[in-house]
Amino acid sequence: MSIIRPLSSTVIAAIAAGEVVERPAIVVKELIENSLDAGATKIAISASLGGSADITVSDDGFGMDDEDLKLSITRHTTSKIFAIDDLNTLQSFGFRGEALASIASVSIMTIQSKMSSAEIGYQISVRHGHIGEVIPVGMPNGTTITVEHLFAEQPARRKFLKSSAIELRRIIEVVQAAALSHPEVSFAFTHNQKMILFVPKKQTLLERAVHLFKQSPQTLLHVDAHFQNLRIFGLVGTPQLAHQLKQKQYLFVNHRPVHHNALTAVVKKTFGALLDPRTQPVFILHLELLPSVIDVNIHPRKELVRFVDEARILENIAQAVDQALKQQDLSFHYTPSPPELAMLHDDNKASVPMSNLLKSVTDAWQVTPPAQTEVMQIDNTYLLTATPPGLMIIDQHAAHERILYQQFLTTFRTQQLQQATSVLDPAMVIECSAIEAQLLREHLPTLAKIGFEVEPFGEHSFKISQVPLLYVGHNLQQLFAELLEDFAGDGHPVSLDSVSQRTIAYLACRSAVKAGDYLSQHQRQALITQLATTEQRFTCPHGRPTTMIFTISDLEKMFRRR
Repeated sequence: MSIIRPLSSTVIAAIAAGEVVERPAIVVKELIENSLDAGATKIAISASLGGSADITVSDDGFGMDDEDLKLSITRHTTSKIFAIDDLNTLQSFGFRGEALASIASVSIMTIQSKMSSAEIGYQISVRHGHIGEVIPVGMPNGTTITVEHLFAEQPARRKFLKSSAIELRRIIEVVQAAALSHPEVSFAFTHNQKMILFVPKKQTLLERAVHLFKQSPQTLLHVDAHFQNLRIFGLVGTPQLAHQLKQKQYLFVNHRPVHHNALTAVVKKTFGALLDPRTQPVFILHLELLPSVIDVNIHPRKELVRFVDEARILENIAQAVDQALKQQDLSFHYTPSPPELAMLHDDNKASVPMSNLLKSVTDAWQVTPPAQTEVMQIDNTYLLTATPPGLMIIDQHAAHERILYQQFLTTFRTQQLQQATSVLDPAMVIECSAIEAQLLREHLPTLAKIGFEVEPFGEHSFKISQVPLLYVGHNLQQLFAELLEDFAGDGHPVSLDSVSQRTIAYLACRSAVKAGDYLSQHQRQALITQLATTEQRFTCPHGRPTTMIFTISDLEKMFRRR
């Protein structure tokens, strides 16, 4: 008896869906791309519970008649290609004819569509792969697709979905990428009947980036370069916008959002010494080239591409970005801080610029150090001093970070017991991008327990009306911007105590002196003295060493004296 048997069509469809549909954001991406292929100028997206309950995408594209409607949900049916050679001249996003059929196999999907030349539209429904009848329906020109109960009959796949908040954030990322790839198209996204993101049509790329990122136009540099059969255009952020994460890096090939590690790396490499090696540049780059020299058929969701002459394209990208950087003013645009926060004075010597974001509750420099050997500063980063064991080298940023962390933590715990907070009068309003706003919403309960009173105040704005006493006098606008950047790397909400301590660690890191900051002799000695009386002084809050000791015995071995 044979143990090999053919799979049913239902199982085949569900397996195929796994290659295309992983989560609600992928459904949104596929449906948006269908709308763009249909020539839409307005696309509206709505979802509930992070897309797991329902997703609807409506457009004003050219629509379908009743015959095309029935074929659209059949596997491997498409209007984009007819022969294998068409893959070499592909201009559309979709071409495999899998998306709608795959989505329909793992959900309840309803499609309504009307062509401008028709008097009525048509509707068809599919329940987890079971196709219903086509019926007439009254509707405006275009197509509306609703997907409900995603993975309801695939519990093994549904359990891998993240929380609604995280799935929502991924949908926002998809919509934002689509909006940046087509600034001429209007996008509106609502979640749980609340507007999350809206951009009008016929914007320039700069206007759209400013709208989405909430950045000053002066911090976004134009890129526009022409090479043989290749145009590279878009925007790169000044070094001031650099992030620790690759959160704001968008790469489009013929308007298709793609991932390509080599292309992303060459952009960072072109910045060179303009960037801290630990940070990532911000960029939105479009590549326009002949379809015949790229292969988009190497990934089920068309997120990867391959180039015929990748080396030349990498070189051209480097040239285009380098040209933009050289032709623009890269000066930082600072938000001035109060003088006492921005400067430290050393008797009658010139003022020394220091961290301009925060101040510690107890000034780390206001310490009378004991008489000791002069402390040397190397590369404005490391302090060298003699100690009884031998030679001590101190990382000034890590050391100051540990000092401030212990001060902040002690003050925070005292204030937490006393519930000591301060009401801001007037309250402060901060504005965020759509993704940042969602991140802040996810962390509002934790921030409230810490002592912050933050509430939504408009589409992407938040009002801060109360803060713990620890943070009074801080640059809250900058503080929240940097905390959101740090939160973005968490991946998921964590416990209150963990977030509280990590938030304090972020504050200490942001307010500590940096590598490259000049310290006076008094400040060097005060830093070492303060560190000596600090708990857990051997590492910074992130685990990096603050000091390195070379004993006399070590030195003798290094110089071969023994």
